Amino acid sequence: MSIFNIDTVDLQGSNLIEASAGTGKTYTLASLYLRLILEQDLKVSQLLVVTYTTAAKEELRDRLRQKLVDARDDLFKLPADRKLLETLSDPEQIQSAQNKLILAIQSFDEAAIFTIHGFCQRVLTDFAFESGQQFDVELIGDDINLLQSATDDFWRREVMTADNDFVAYLVAKKQSPETLLQSIRSLLGKPYIQPLPVPEVDLPQCQQQANKQFEQVKHIWLQEKDAVMQIFNDTARLNQSSYNPKAREMVVAKLEILLQQQVIPPTVGFQDAEEGAQGRIKATAQEITGEYLLCTNSGFGGINAAVVLQGVE
Repeated sequence: MSIFNIDTVDLQGSNLIEASAGTGKTYTLASLYLRLILEQDLKVSQLLVVTYTTAAKEELRDRLRQKLVDARDDLFKLPADRKLLETLSDPEQIQSAQNKLILAIQSFDEAAIFTIHGFCQRVLTDFAFESGQQFDVELIGDDINLLQSATDDFWRREVMTADNDFVAYLVAKKQSPETLLQSIRSLLGKPYIQPLPVPEVDLPQCQQQANKQFEQVKHIWLQEKDAVMQIFNDTARLNQSSYNPKAREMVVAKLEILLQQQVIPPTVGFQDAEEGAQGRIKATAQEITGEYLLCTNSGFGGINAAVVLQGVE
């Protein structure tokens, strides 16, 4: 690594310039642009300048053209009064430089100054046959509208025509085309990802199995209800911070309403009492030998883990 000098740096090969903000990167680029035109006899259409944003591109275009204008005007001054090209003193060299600068200024509309995406679009358009692209290909900066449109179309075709219970489950979980796109957005733009096939699901069979388990749950509840309520109401043995009276009443009320249904509902939930009431109801005293499990796991087309009341010796 060496100290960069605008006036002496080799214009051949590659140069990597490391500089922080406000250190004169644009000024340096404009000076190199001027040297390439004067020393390498290049036209503005032969010099490619690429930057990041559209705003930066417009600023760079103005700065480069102004650099050429300033250099042309300076050549009409005495060497001692110049700010640029002060080393030129031979009349022939001055005349040659003036001609090059005048031509560059007059043809500056042909200058190849692009953003990265603009340059890519230009290449694809100029070499449409080689790249296999359409002539009117358009690059956009933000693809969110296209992605959302594709997601909406998928939702209409695949979700809105799906099983009613599945749709009801998605609605209960507050799922929407927007949440679907959000969940897969990080996976886009990764061509190395290999999607796995989704196994076929026999919805009627799943529903039948869920209803069978649901009947077992109702039977167990009738047998074990008194024992569970005894633990619920034992304030000395149950953690009151996690299972306060209001939370206990809510769980029991929801469970009673649930178990009055003829078949398992498409959505089985204790969302309102999810913290502290859903999960294991554990007695805090060691002398209690029984433990009862209350859990709800809603799944595709029904439930994959029914509400269970299980005694543990």
